[in-house]
Amino acid sequence: ASSEYALQLIDRQGTGSGRGDRWNVRIVSDSPPELQAIDRDDEELVTPLAVIELGYIVKDDLRTKSVELCFSRTDQTAAGEQRIVLFQGDDVAATQPMPDQLPPEEDVRRIEYEWSIESMRPAPGNMLTYYVLAEDYRPQSAQTVPRRLRVVSEAELINRVGQRQALVLSRLRQRLSQQRQARDGVDAARRRLEE
Repeated sequence: ASSEYALQLIDRQGTGSGRGDRWNVRIVSDSPPELQAIDRDDEELVTPLAVIELGYIVKDDLRTKSVELCFSRTDQTAAGEQRIVLFQGDDVAATQPMPDQLPPEEDVRRIEYEWSIESMRPAPGNMLTYYVLAEDYRPQSAQTVPRRLRVVSEAELINRVGQRQALVLSRLRQRLSQQRQARDGVDAARRRLEE
């Protein structure tokens, strides 16, 4: 919504000023930021040498102040939640927009980060829980649903991948067998019709 206002000042003697000055007032709502994952990998098992590729689209109707990767580790519970800054906006005091400088469209940012698990040196068996937090200048925030990653040895990961492949091959064999049975039934029906 917007309106036009005028301000007229009159002193005790009746002298006025500001009759021709008009100001437009624009009311802008400020909603919390929005976070959307890009090509999220749903893998829950990682090796100590893994690099997790994180990608998010962050939207705010005015401006995004910060985006952080927040995580905790089962082997460092005393350290509590740790944070890695993925994006940091300007100091709000230095960049507060004047009314005629409000952005016409929303602030959209693509945030990409390669999170090196190796740099943290986790041992197999540990769990990492993480989420991404976005804040605007009001401050309002939004965060992703927390994800859990279990650190496994390379041998365990290879074993699990092998188990998954065996399961997929078993299901493919079942489907192939069903397809052959269906085809045999169709061939038998066709021969009966031809006789």
